[in-house]
Amino acid sequence: MRLLSATALTTALAVSLTSNQLPRPTEPMAPVAALNDPSNSLYDFNAAARMRAEQCLLNLTLRKGGHELKAVSRNGLNGTEAELHAAANERWQDGNTPLSIAWKKDHAWSSGKASELGPRDGVWEESLQIPPMTIPPGYTEAGFEWVDIEENPFYTTGVAYGLGALYFDTESDIYTTDQTPIASKESVDAVNAIAAARYSEDRLEDRAALDALKWDMTVMHSMYADDARLFLQNGGFPTTAPEPGTMEFRLDVEALKARFASCTTHNPVDPYNVLGAEVAQASVEWQDELSGQKTQRAVIMDAEAKASRHLGVASQAMAEALGQSIIASRLTDWQAHWLKQAPSSTMFYPTAAEFAKVKTDIERARERAQGRVFVAGRAALAAQVEAAWADKAKGGGVRHRRRRRPAARSRSDVRAAGRAGRQGVRRRRAGGLQGD
Repeated sequence: MRLLSATALTTALAVSLTSNQLPRPTEPMAPVAALNDPSNSLYDFNAAARMRAEQCLLNLTLRKGGHELKAVSRNGLNGTEAELHAAANERWQDGNTPLSIAWKKDHAWSSGKASELGPRDGVWEESLQIPPMTIPPGYTEAGFEWVDIEENPFYTTGVAYGLGALYFDTESDIYTTDQTPIASKESVDAVNAIAAARYSEDRLEDRAALDALKWDMTVMHSMYADDARLFLQNGGFPTTAPEPGTMEFRLDVEALKARFASCTTHNPVDPYNVLGAEVAQASVEWQDELSGQKTQRAVIMDAEAKASRHLGVASQAMAEALGQSIIASRLTDWQAHWLKQAPSSTMFYPTAAEFAKVKTDIERARERAQGRVFVAGRAALAAQVEAAWADKAKGGGVRHRRRRRPAARSRSDVRAAGRAGRQGVRRRRAGGLQGD
């Protein structure tokens, strides 16, 4: 039995599991006895587990990576099985895997963004440099002329952290992050209690179970939640399994698919080799369900990538607008204070040039703030468009996303349109109207 092509895990977690009807396998199932034989070649359980692990890895980098990591993840999750294996290549020590290269690019981008946003407070402060003796009431010299990090909109709003964030401090973090849910202490205690009561070192027939407890359940990691579930559900490691076609078999298969959805990707601990048919059935159905959502998922991933970029532009623009508003607000306070004073009230009364400079800086700051708000609005609107595409895809209403191209026109059509446009301009001018 071949594995179905790998697809993404992101939206598949929201895919509804089958209802009370028993779904048919996409391919004929081998005899249960054969599937339960770990040495059989009818189904490659290790290959199935590897595929699930790679899908979960790329799902992680899709959720938490930068633009480059997300791009590699999308290509792997929506590509062929070979493309999945290539994208999730774990030989990161070589420094040449797709994820490794993407992480380096994201790291460089993050550093560049920090260098871009870090000096912005210094730029704002240039407009706030006024004669020290003219600082208006309510401000200290530093409080007026400096924009501290506690006031810097790029930090108070979290924009700097969001735009330049690296959720993986090192390349190795990508590969060493274990997404498998861990069993609670109560579950672990219950497993140990049952194991102590059921298995004995003195019985040869218990050796396989005891070895599984020692080497498969907890070596190099804490006990996993679904491994504990299976053990507790069966009162120990199962020694028999339901026959295919029964409701019990169906329930077990659905539970295994839920296991895979949680990124518990390894095959169940099965020292008595009785779960092969269930695991094979669940593995095939799981990949089938992922493949069934491939088109919609690709649209959603594409929309997420574009929306993320648009929101990055919007958030940076809004933070810059807030920075410009700090300039306008403080200079307006300065202007309002000194306009109420008589020139003879103090020897430090501002000069006409100083008044003119402050007025210019206020107008410039307001114009820049308005410009950034406009940019933010356009970017936010573009992000909403992408969100609409994603919502439509989740509802199954998108098969393919294509850009609309204007209909082709002949040269004569273009010339005619140009003449009509020029005539319209002449009529507006003749009528005393100005063009848009």
